Amino acid sequence: MSCLLCDIGGTHIRFGLSRDGASIDYIAKLKVADFSSFTAAVQSYLRTQHETACDKMILSMAAQFHDGAYRFANDNAWVID
Repeated sequence: MSCLLCDIGGTHIRFGLSRDGASIDYIAKLKVADFSSFTAAVQSYLRTQHETACDKMILSMAAQFHDGAYRFANDNAWVID
């Protein structure tokens, strides 16, 4: 079982992957501006880990919830609904 950990900020997104539930490995820091959406960033990271999906995901984000969606600060134009 794999768990994807994501920390989404205005400028960067950080990923980690836990395959055993005890340790976090495969840490990466990517630029938000390099991806059109959160989904695109996740898919790109998972490809680098030879994964197509994960069983669980834990998110941390600097965003405000408004009108049914999370909207980010700074230069991050992503919307997660």
